[in-house]
Amino acid sequence: MKKYLVLIVIGAVLCTLSDTAMADSIKGRLGVTGRLGFMVPSSSEFTTVTPVTVIPSVTLGTIDTGKGKADPAFVAGGGFICGVTDNLAIEVDVTHAPKIEYAFTGFGGQQSFEITTTNVSLGFQYRFFPEKMLVPYLGAGVDFIFSDGKYQGRDKLDIETVVGEHVNAGADFFVTQKIALNADFRGIIAPRAEVNNPNQPLPFNLKTGEYDPVSFVALFGVRFFLN
Repeated sequence: MKKYLVLIVIGAVLCTLSDTAMADSIKGRLGVTGRLGFMVPSSSEFTTVTPVTVIPSVTLGTIDTGKGKADPAFVAGGGFICGVTDNLAIEVDVTHAPKIEYAFTGFGGQQSFEITTTNVSLGFQYRFFPEKMLVPYLGAGVDFIFSDGKYQGRDKLDIETVVGEHVNAGADFFVTQKIALNADFRGIIAPRAEVNNPNQPLPFNLKTGEYDPVSFVALFGVRFFLN
């Protein structure tokens, strides 16, 4: 008898928690999002000039071009989400990658580049089961990617701003009606951005490189709804 009583009490508690966490959909509601995660960047192409002394009085420049590979990088960001209907929401998001390290080995040895990016995106979501505790969604949008960087840790690089797009999938898990845990996975597609080093001009109108913003980003965080 005690065993059944315990089961009934546990079931009642779980039902209470479930009702408390149920979302009334986010239609007409404004939320603030904060997230941390990582980026898996694509390889990018860089060109450098390495001085080579032929004889003591003659120095030539050797041009190196290579594919720079980067390890996954830390990203952080936040933004706002606004429910338009039960199933449709608009999201404005800013994601910042403070340091993406690229390296390749050329004639002059190891060459290193550091890229910093800020991605400002505007997108929409289609939200499934909007009144449930767990709300998965699919989305897409446009991205404005602002970048700068350094060569060998010292020379500042000028990097072109580009416009791209993203597709994403994720889910909100509502802990209460106003607080949800969030996981978001997105693929970013954008044209290559021209990179130039004002401190090391290259002959024949060669560019210092091309930064490829195509990447996969995984973000985890919290949403807080203001109403």
